[in-house]
Amino acid sequence: MKNKIKNTGTRSFIFISLAVLTLIFSLGMVASVLALESPAVAPAGSVWAWGSKGATGLGDGNAADSKIPVQLSSLSGVVDIAVGNGHALALKSDGTVWSWGLNHRGQLGDGTTTNRNTPVQVINLSGVVSIAAGASHSLAVKSDGSVWAWGDKENGQLGGSSGGSPGVARSIVSQPIQVPITGVISVAAGFANSIALKSDGTVWSWGSGSYAPTQVLGLTGIVDIATGGQLVALKSDGTVWQGFSAPVQVMLTGIVSIATGKNHGVAVKSDGTVWTWAHRSNNNYRGELGDGTYTSRAINTPVQVVGLTDVKSVAAGFEHSLALKSDGTVWSWGANYYGELGDGTNSNRNVPIQVSGLTEVFAVAASEYYSSALSTALTPVYDIAPLAPAPPPALTVVTEPAPIVVTETPPINDTQTSAKTSEGNAISNMMKSMWNAFMAIINNIRG
Repeated sequence: MKNKIKNTGTRSFIFISLAVLTLIFSLGMVASVLALESPAVAPAGSVWAWGSKGATGLGDGNAADSKIPVQLSSLSGVVDIAVGNGHALALKSDGTVWSWGLNHRGQLGDGTTTNRNTPVQVINLSGVVSIAAGASHSLAVKSDGSVWAWGDKENGQLGGSSGGSPGVARSIVSQPIQVPITGVISVAAGFANSIALKSDGTVWSWGSGSYAPTQVLGLTGIVDIATGGQLVALKSDGTVWQGFSAPVQVMLTGIVSIATGKNHGVAVKSDGTVWTWAHRSNNNYRGELGDGTYTSRAINTPVQVVGLTDVKSVAAGFEHSLALKSDGTVWSWGANYYGELGDGTNSNRNVPIQVSGLTEVFAVAASEYYSSALSTALTPVYDIAPLAPAPPPALTVVTEPAPIVVTETPPINDTQTSAKTSEGNAISNMMKSMWNAFMAIINNIRG
């Protein structure tokens, strides 16, 4: 047999050059695509607030209200927020809970009844996965399914626990105590009542004169809960049910997110549209239904919020609502007594308006005259190591009928952890040099 390639000089070098150029160029392209398309997003979890929290301010250290969002600079790493009538809670990624605002009933859980205008840590509490804030009490769920409560216990909203904190009224508990219920995955809090959703899809309530958790009959297969003026529950089939006793269905289907305020409910459909309904007569005076009117609507009769699409979640205050779009913007409508709509004015709105200056938001909360949002700060963290320049591969010349096989040298080192511009330039310069050498050879052959 004769060798396929007789001349192992110029022609072999041409094939080697082509192989090297192709390999280097291909590896360079792969490295660029992976580096650009593979950033890991690191959420900073910054908290923004607007509207009014009364004498304690918004939590940013100032006592003033704000008609536009202000950042609570002392908080970061927050993954969830909850807002009560005069206080707020933040759940950090490390499982700790932080609170600020009114504390006259111990609702901040810091062991005192001192109001706070900046966040303080709730004491003796860790491993938390869910939080809720009522009028003057707070709730937390731990990863083991246990529920913990603190604040005002006068109406049984802490779950029938006896006694109070030392040195304060017996109806005040200023640090977390355990509620006699297990297997809970999330909680909600109203004016003087508490709601828990168990992992089996059942709903339990206590407070408003009932001192022990009791199952809400007629609700099964529940995946989300909300409470304010009413108990609102979302079933796994996308239907919405309302009421503490003998719950009735709200005429909506395909729902993926719910919220409820004092006078109205809010829901998001799977198509991204938002729907509202009234809990009581004489409603919509402040435009809280968002239907473009101030006309009172029939109770439990849903209407579509005007002009909102691509929404993924909602929140509701007394007479205002927030909607979070998938693009990270926040929209609001309804009452605007203290700037709770975040548009820089005190004008009520019967159609949604965008909250000023907020982007990259991933959660919203509202209550009474206060609104809050969690913002994601994007920090690229590249998890693909830069590639070192590839050494020339060895060429193996074989006899017919086998084709030429190019065998690569050992794998390229991919253990480096940060991209450097100089390395990218080195690859680019090597590619140019190899190309120039290749073209010079071609020109010599042609000549």
